[in-house]
Amino acid sequence: MRAHATALAVLLVFPASLEAQWSVGLSLGIARFFGGAASVVDSTPGEVHPYRPTTVGVSLGHDWGAVSIGLEFSYGSPGLAAEIPGGAFVDTKGIHFVTGSPEVTVQVLRVGSGGALRLGGGGDVTLWSIIDTDDRILVGGHVTAAYEWPVAGRFLGSMQAGVSLSPSLFRANEVDAAFERRMMLRPSVSIGIRYR
Repeated sequence: MRAHATALAVLLVFPASLEAQWSVGLSLGIARFFGGAASVVDSTPGEVHPYRPTTVGVSLGHDWGAVSIGLEFSYGSPGLAAEIPGGAFVDTKGIHFVTGSPEVTVQVLRVGSGGALRLGGGGDVTLWSIIDTDDRILVGGHVTAAYEWPVAGRFLGSMQAGVSLSPSLFRANEVDAAFERRMMLRPSVSIGIRYR
């Protein structure tokens, strides 16, 4: 009985507008990787790293005024590249990943009629699947900047740019003596739509 009374009190204090603060979104993006493993014997060192994936993301978020928290799951199949100045050899089927990214963003500027610039950051937990070897999980972080604008009704459009940093994809016993492991940097851009 007490639980019912508490639930009724919450509904009276926080009206139905609370429901409108939740949002779901879809996004499509492109990314680029740097780092992974780099040659330490060449004067113009090459790198081995994931290549240039197209990413697809699904997100769930909640807004409290200018502050939002969210969780996005994204998928990409970048292939594995051995890159040297002037070219790259790419195994397009070599690897793919799924990333879960919790994030907090803050509205820092209103733009025009209903538009907003948001800055944010959070963690990244990425499951990498690599052909002919064990899957692995890497934990890193990211920062983002996004512009949102009203599209129609409760739909918002979004353009986002971000940078992620994580440990090397490779384990120590997987790297030849001519290479050393490097942190992986992943700049990315995406466009999406959000319903709230």
